[in-house]
Amino acid sequence: MAMSRLEPIREHLFDAGLGTVSEIFDADPPHKPRGAPSQAWSVACVLEAWWRLERERRNSV
Repeated sequence: MAMSRLEPIREHLFDAGLGTVSEIFDADPPHKPRGAPSQAWSVACVLEAWWRLERERRNSV
C-alpha cells in the first residue's frame, strides 16, 4: 500500500522531473509539480521513504 503511494513520484522522475523531484506538488489531482524543478530535500525525502519501505519489506520475509 505505502509503496503504491510513491508510484506517481517514480513516474515523475521520468517525466517532468528528468531524474529528480520537483520542490512541491499541487495538493489536488492531478498533483502538478510546482516550484523549483529540482529540490535536494525533496529527492532526499523520497529516497528515505523508498529505503525504509524496502528495508521493512526485506525484514518481513
